[in-house]
Amino acid sequence: MSFTFDGPNKIIVPDVGTTSISVRDLYSRWKDWIATSDNSKYVEAFTVTGGEPVDVAAGVYVTSYFFLQTGWKIRPAEEDHTLSVTSGVLLTDDSSDPFVSTTGAFNVRVRYVAPVYTETVLTGGGGGGTDQATVQAALTAQGYTTARAPNLDRLDIPLSTIAAAVWASVVDGTLTAAQSVRLMNAVLGGKVSGAGTATETFRDVDDSKNRVVTTVDAQGNRTAVARDLT
Repeated sequence: MSFTFDGPNKIIVPDVGTTSISVRDLYSRWKDWIATSDNSKYVEAFTVTGGEPVDVAAGVYVTSYFFLQTGWKIRPAEEDHTLSVTSGVLLTDDSSDPFVSTTGAFNVRVRYVAPVYTETVLTGGGGGGTDQATVQAALTAQGYTTARAPNLDRLDIPLSTIAAAVWASVVDGTLTAAQSVRLMNAVLGGKVSGAGTATETFRDVDDSKNRVVTTVDAQGNRTAVARDLT
Protein backbone atom coordinates (compact mmCIF):
# COMPACT_ATOMS: atom_id res chain seq x y z
CA MET A 1 0.00 0.00 0.00
CA SER A 2 1.40 3.40 -1.01
CA PHE A 3 0.43 6.97 -0.25
CA THR A 4 1.18 10.41 -1.63
CA PHE A 5 1.88 13.04 1.02
CA ASP A 6 1.16 16.62 -0.06
CA GLY A 7 2.99 18.67 2.57
CA PRO A 8 2.00 22.18 1.42
CA ASN A 9 -1.72 21.28 1.29
CA LYS A 10 -1.61 18.78 4.20
CA ILE A 11 -3.32 16.04 2.20
CA ILE A 12 -2.64 12.29 2.20
CA VAL A 13 -3.83 10.38 -0.90
CA PRO A 14 -3.82 6.56 -1.15
CA ASP A 15 -2.86 5.12 -4.53
CA VAL A 16 -5.61 4.24 -7.01
CA GLY A 17 -6.82 0.72 -6.30
CA THR A 18 -6.43 1.08 -2.53
CA THR A 19 -9.56 -0.23 -0.83
CA SER A 20 -8.17 -0.75 2.67
CA ILE A 21 -6.02 1.46 4.90
CA SER A 22 -4.14 0.17 7.91
CA VAL A 23 -3.89 3.21 10.17
CA ARG A 24 -0.79 1.79 11.79
CA ASP A 25 0.84 1.29 8.37
CA LEU A 26 -0.20 4.78 7.25
CA TYR A 27 1.48 6.23 10.34
CA SER A 28 4.67 4.28 9.52
CA ARG A 29 4.64 5.48 5.89
CA TRP A 30 4.25 9.06 7.10
CA LYS A 31 7.26 8.66 9.41
CA ASP A 32 9.28 7.35 6.44
CA TRP A 33 8.16 10.32 4.33
CA ILE A 34 8.92 12.94 6.97
CA ALA A 35 12.46 11.56 7.29
CA THR A 36 13.04 11.82 3.52
CA SER A 37 14.70 14.82 1.85
CA ASP A 38 13.55 18.06 3.58
CA ASN A 39 9.99 16.94 4.34
CA SER A 40 10.56 17.63 8.02
CA LYS A 41 9.91 21.31 7.21
CA TYR A 42 6.18 20.55 7.00
CA VAL A 43 3.98 20.49 10.11
CA GLU A 44 3.57 17.07 11.62
CA ALA A 45 0.57 15.09 10.46
CA PHE A 46 0.16 12.62 13.31
CA THR A 47 0.31 12.12 17.02
CA VAL A 48 -0.36 8.74 18.57
CA THR A 49 -1.34 7.59 22.01
CA GLY A 50 -1.87 4.15 23.47
CA GLY A 51 -0.24 0.92 22.42
CA GLU A 52 1.42 0.38 25.79
CA PRO A 53 1.66 -3.24 26.93
CA VAL A 54 -0.60 -4.38 29.73
CA ASP A 55 0.40 -8.04 29.55
CA VAL A 56 2.82 -8.87 26.73
CA ALA A 57 2.65 -12.61 27.34
CA ALA A 58 -1.13 -12.54 26.98
CA GLY A 59 -0.99 -10.11 24.04
CA VAL A 60 -2.91 -7.42 25.95
CA TYR A 61 -2.18 -3.84 24.83
CA VAL A 62 -3.85 -0.48 25.28
CA THR A 63 -5.77 0.50 22.15
CA SER A 64 -3.74 2.77 19.82
CA TYR A 65 -5.32 6.09 18.83
CA PHE A 66 -3.86 7.92 15.82
CA PHE A 67 -4.71 11.63 15.60
CA LEU A 68 -4.45 13.61 12.38
CA GLN A 69 -3.46 17.10 13.50
CA THR A 70 -2.85 20.66 12.32
CA GLY A 71 -5.36 20.30 9.49
CA TRP A 72 -4.00 17.19 7.79
CA LYS A 73 -6.66 15.11 6.01
CA ILE A 74 -6.95 11.96 3.92
CA ARG A 75 -8.43 12.17 0.42
CA PRO A 76 -9.47 8.78 -0.97
CA ALA A 77 -8.28 7.63 -4.39
CA GLU A 78 -10.07 9.12 -7.40
CA GLU A 79 -12.42 6.20 -8.15
CA ASP A 80 -15.71 4.68 -6.99
CA HIS A 81 -14.93 2.34 -4.10
CA THR A 82 -15.43 1.41 -0.46
CA LEU A 83 -12.43 2.27 1.69
CA SER A 84 -11.95 0.16 4.82
CA VAL A 85 -10.01 1.60 7.77
CA THR A 86 -8.30 -1.01 9.95
CA SER A 87 -5.55 -1.55 12.53
CA GLY A 88 -5.99 1.41 14.83
CA VAL A 89 -8.42 4.13 15.73
CA LEU A 90 -8.22 7.16 13.40
CA LEU A 91 -9.28 10.53 14.84
CA THR A 92 -8.43 14.21 14.43
CA ASP A 93 -7.20 16.71 16.99
CA ASP A 94 -10.23 18.95 16.36
CA SER A 95 -12.89 16.18 16.29
CA SER A 96 -13.56 16.77 12.58
CA ASP A 97 -13.83 14.15 9.81
CA PRO A 98 -10.38 12.71 8.96
CA PHE A 99 -11.45 12.41 5.29
CA VAL A 100 -12.17 14.99 2.61
CA SER A 101 -14.00 14.45 -0.68
CA THR A 102 -12.26 13.35 -3.85
CA THR A 103 -11.46 16.00 -6.43
CA GLY A 104 -13.64 14.29 -9.04
CA ALA A 105 -17.28 13.19 -8.76
CA PHE A 106 -16.75 9.71 -7.36
CA ASN A 107 -18.80 7.67 -4.89
CA VAL A 108 -16.60 6.69 -1.96
CA ARG A 109 -17.81 4.95 1.17
CA VAL A 110 -15.51 4.89 4.22
CA ARG A 111 -16.00 1.89 6.48
CA TYR A 112 -14.36 1.54 9.89
CA VAL A 113 -13.67 -2.11 10.57
CA ALA A 114 -13.35 -1.42 14.31
CA PRO A 115 -15.51 1.09 16.25
CA VAL A 116 -14.04 4.57 16.35
CA TYR A 117 -14.03 4.60 20.16
CA THR A 118 -12.99 1.11 21.23
CA GLU A 119 -11.30 -0.34 24.24
CA THR A 120 -11.55 -3.96 23.10
CA VAL A 121 -8.62 -6.11 24.18
CA LEU A 122 -7.72 -8.90 21.75
CA THR A 123 -5.29 -11.80 21.90
CA GLY A 124 -3.48 -13.59 19.13
CA GLY A 125 -5.48 -16.80 19.11
CA GLY A 126 -8.11 -19.03 20.69
CA GLY A 127 -11.41 -17.30 21.27
CA GLY A 128 -10.24 -14.02 19.71
CA GLY A 129 -10.74 -11.99 22.87
CA THR A 130 -9.92 -11.57 26.52
CA ASP A 131 -12.56 -11.84 29.23
CA GLN A 132 -12.84 -9.49 32.19
CA ALA A 133 -11.16 -11.86 34.62
CA THR A 134 -8.07 -12.13 32.41
CA VAL A 135 -7.82 -8.38 32.00
CA GLN A 136 -8.28 -7.88 35.75
CA ALA A 137 -5.55 -10.41 36.47
CA ALA A 138 -3.21 -8.64 34.02
CA LEU A 139 -3.83 -5.28 35.70
CA THR A 140 -3.29 -6.78 39.14
CA ALA A 141 0.03 -8.21 37.96
CA GLN A 142 1.07 -4.66 37.05
CA GLY A 143 0.22 -3.41 40.55
CA TYR A 144 -3.23 -1.92 39.85
CA THR A 145 -5.21 -2.87 42.96
CA THR A 146 -8.62 -1.94 44.30
CA ALA A 147 -6.95 0.00 47.11
CA ARG A 148 -5.04 2.11 44.57
CA ALA A 149 -8.05 2.73 42.33
CA PRO A 150 -9.11 6.00 44.07
CA ASN A 151 -5.69 7.44 43.22
CA LEU A 152 -6.62 7.29 39.53
CA ASP A 153 -9.52 9.65 40.20
CA ARG A 154 -7.04 12.22 41.47
CA LEU A 155 -4.92 12.27 38.32
CA ASP A 156 -7.07 14.98 36.74
CA ILE A 157 -6.94 17.38 39.71
CA PRO A 158 -6.04 20.85 38.34
CA LEU A 159 -2.51 22.05 39.10
CA SER A 160 -3.98 25.19 40.66
CA THR A 161 -5.81 23.03 43.20
CA ILE A 162 -2.62 21.16 44.06
CA ALA A 163 -0.68 24.41 44.43
CA ALA A 164 -3.36 25.89 46.70
CA ALA A 165 -3.23 22.79 48.91
CA VAL A 166 0.56 23.03 49.21
CA TRP A 167 0.52 26.70 50.23
CA ALA A 168 -2.28 26.01 52.74
CA SER A 169 -0.42 23.17 54.43
CA VAL A 170 0.83 23.78 58.00
CA VAL A 171 4.64 23.78 58.18
CA ASP A 172 5.52 25.37 61.55
CA GLY A 173 3.25 25.40 64.59
CA THR A 174 0.01 26.75 63.16
CA LEU A 175 1.66 28.69 60.31
CA THR A 176 0.93 27.62 56.76
CA ALA A 177 3.52 27.67 53.98
CA ALA A 178 2.05 30.90 52.59
CA GLN A 179 2.10 32.62 56.01
CA SER A 180 5.68 31.50 56.62
CA VAL A 181 6.82 33.06 53.35
CA ARG A 182 5.03 36.33 54.20
CA LEU A 183 6.76 36.36 57.58
CA MET A 184 10.21 35.75 56.07
CA ASN A 185 9.65 38.34 53.33
CA ALA A 186 8.82 41.01 55.89
CA VAL A 187 11.69 40.29 58.29
CA LEU A 188 14.28 39.77 55.57
CA GLY A 189 13.17 42.18 52.88
CA GLY A 190 10.66 44.66 54.29
CA LYS A 191 11.19 48.15 55.70
CA VAL A 192 12.10 48.34 59.40
CA SER A 193 11.31 51.13 61.86
CA GLY A 194 12.11 51.48 65.57
CA ALA A 195 15.41 49.61 65.36
CA GLY A 196 17.31 50.02 68.64
CA THR A 197 14.14 50.97 70.54
CA ALA A 198 11.73 48.91 72.58
CA THR A 199 9.47 48.34 69.58
CA GLU A 200 10.62 47.23 66.12
CA THR A 201 8.22 47.15 63.20
CA PHE A 202 8.69 45.19 59.99
CA ARG A 203 6.58 46.15 56.98
CA ASP A 204 5.37 43.78 54.28
CA VAL A 205 7.31 43.89 50.99
CA ASP A 206 4.64 46.11 49.39
CA ASP A 207 4.94 48.53 52.35
CA SER A 208 1.18 48.35 52.80
CA LYS A 209 0.91 47.09 56.38
CA ASN A 210 2.81 46.24 59.54
CA ARG A 211 3.58 42.59 59.07
CA VAL A 212 5.54 42.01 62.30
CA VAL A 213 5.74 44.18 65.43
CA THR A 214 8.18 43.05 68.13
CA THR A 215 8.76 44.16 71.71
CA VAL A 216 12.49 44.23 72.51
CA ASP A 217 14.27 44.44 75.88
CA ALA A 218 17.46 46.38 76.66
CA GLN A 219 19.61 43.50 75.38
CA GLY A 220 17.75 43.35 72.06
CA ASN A 221 15.88 40.16 72.87
CA ARG A 222 12.38 39.83 71.50
CA THR A 223 9.94 39.42 74.37
CA ALA A 224 6.71 39.58 72.33
CA VAL A 225 5.86 39.27 68.65
CA ALA A 226 2.64 40.40 66.97
CA ARG A 227 2.08 39.17 63.41
CA ASP A 228 -0.35 40.02 60.62
CA LEU A 229 0.15 37.24 58.08
CA THR A 230 -3.07 37.63 56.10
